[in-house]
Amino acid sequence: MLWPNGVELQWVWKLQKLSFLEESFFKLRTNETMKIKLKNFGDNVSAKLRPIFLVFACLPLRIGIWKKDQMFLMALNNPIVGRPSVVGSLFAFHSYFWRTLRNVWKQASTENGLQLYEKRNLAHYAQNGRGYINLDNLSKQECVEQFKKLESRLQLFLDAYPMTIAYKDGESFLDAGCGKGQNLKFIVKKYPRSSYTGFDFDKRCLRIAQVGIEESADKSLVQGSILDFDFLRSFKAKSVDHIIVCGVFSTLLASTIQMTKDIHQKIIDEFVRISKKSIIIIDEQSLNNTFALIIEQRTRATIHENIASYFTKHESIGETCILSTGNFHAAFFKLRKV
Repeated sequence: MLWPNGVELQWVWKLQKLSFLEESFFKLRTNETMKIKLKNFGDNVSAKLRPIFLVFACLPLRIGIWKKDQMFLMALNNPIVGRPSVVGSLFAFHSYFWRTLRNVWKQASTENGLQLYEKRNLAHYAQNGRGYINLDNLSKQECVEQFKKLESRLQLFLDAYPMTIAYKDGESFLDAGCGKGQNLKFIVKKYPRSSYTGFDFDKRCLRIAQVGIEESADKSLVQGSILDFDFLRSFKAKSVDHIIVCGVFSTLLASTIQMTKDIHQKIIDEFVRISKKSIIIIDEQSLNNTFALIIEQRTRATIHENIASYFTKHESIGETCILSTGNFHAAFFKLRKV
């Protein structure tokens, strides 16, 4: 008895589908088997070649260790320990020569850059400079809108180190180089009973910061420069609890490295005189003693340096530590209670 054509076709289709699945499964098993064989082959080859690779991979390391040891023996100059070989002496001399040449070139390049950008940085933030050109002739409403957009870096450190910084409501703050009021905005909200004084050399920035203190009798803004030591000396000794300096130090350049360091040291000395409890400097920190000039554009450059080192001479009255959160770093100096 023959099946109707529809039923016969349906079974034929099912048989073909089953055959296709069986074939696919066989291919899959074959592929898996091939993968296992290839993996085993690769492992065997890798095991045989590994010793050879290790020799070539370790060769630069071994040469580096030998070279460092030869330089150590040459610097030690003690026959009891041993003397460098002739080849080692040549390597050591070669390294010392190029290291010295590199350091001399780097210092000369930095000094030349400082001479160039000492004036350019000041011009960058001057009345017609690039730094604050967008702040010219802002309306009252535009100042309000600018203030609303501000975000405080200080807040990042307080959130990350509440036990270390440990500000209290009712304490006094001096914000050196307060700019448009980034830290002011945070302090007014976080410590409403605290007194605050902020100063900046640019009137346009202070107009924006003024938005944050209009209804605060114990908050004030003053036009003044961190480079004006007569202005800094106008603050009485131990007259504020905490000093905040954010994004300022790295832009303060003099014509030489030593002059730049001397100016920074004088500023720190004044802050230590003024502060009763702590100083925080949030800026480009170098965690070692390197001093680097970073050119950002034609009219602006910044420096990376070990800001914490400027507090070394004051270690008898306080302690310094480096704080880090995200991409930002801060030197924090806490004065001891007397």
